[in-house]
Amino acid sequence: MRIAVTGAAGLLGRHVVARAVRAGHDVVATDLPGAPEASGRSVRWRAADLTDLDAVRSVLAGTQGVVHLGGLTNPHHPEPDVHRINVGGSHHVLVAAEEHGLAAVCLASSINAIGGVYSAHPRYDHFPIDEEEHPSYCEDSYSLSKWLIEQQSAAFARRRPDAAFSALRLHGLRADAASARSDDDERARKDLWGWVSLDAAASACLLALRRPTPGHAVYHVVSDRTITRTPSSELAARFYPDVPLRAPLEGNAGFYSTARITADLGWDPAVDHPEIGDAERARQPASSA
Repeated sequence: MRIAVTGAAGLLGRHVVARAVRAGHDVVATDLPGAPEASGRSVRWRAADLTDLDAVRSVLAGTQGVVHLGGLTNPHHPEPDVHRINVGGSHHVLVAAEEHGLAAVCLASSINAIGGVYSAHPRYDHFPIDEEEHPSYCEDSYSLSKWLIEQQSAAFARRRPDAAFSALRLHGLRADAASARSDDDERARKDLWGWVSLDAAASACLLALRRPTPGHAVYHVVSDRTITRTPSSELAARFYPDVPLRAPLEGNAGFYSTARITADLGWDPAVDHPEIGDAERARQPASSA
């Protein structure tokens, strides 16, 4: 399978490119001109600015799927730029994917699509948080851009009912559990002490491209464990005493439900460094770059 990876020079992008190559895919890697180029067997580098639709069309030509990771990763930029780059760039990816008939589109969303770390006072309706019922209370430009990206995905899925569109709500990317660990419960309260390893997140991206069912879906890509040693039930009682529990938060259980991604994609939130399985691999051997 020939896949495009935008934001290929970024933290997660580099992991996705490397994992995709190991899984037997041909990769078209793209990032802004001047970014460090991805290299290796079965990797083709094409510099592109995602705010240029024609450039995106060129990158996606000849591919069967795209992992869209390019964009700004926080709201600490002029608000119009966040909207133009994140929302406009994702729209260009979706338009080009439609024009080229890509069968699978994976978009990087964020846990913050419902509000969280960048909110003045995060609002949560229940724990654990699910993808389908919990509304968005986002306030800042970045979180809003991620919520809008999810709505774009849903709209294009209605236009293309035979293709798979997956929006991954990534959260707190870290190399491993040791680097994620923190005992500062107050500091991490806004994003509910969540995290995910880079290896596990890269695996989720490839699994999304091989999703067996079409349509639009939003998935939490979060570890099943928090970053703190404090029991989750104690955290909930201390910081969010008015938020009802839909299920017990036993031990250091995460505050985000991952039942959907486990059921649909077979992704395991308990495994930080998953081996590459058949569900991630290319259907045919990759050709030479």
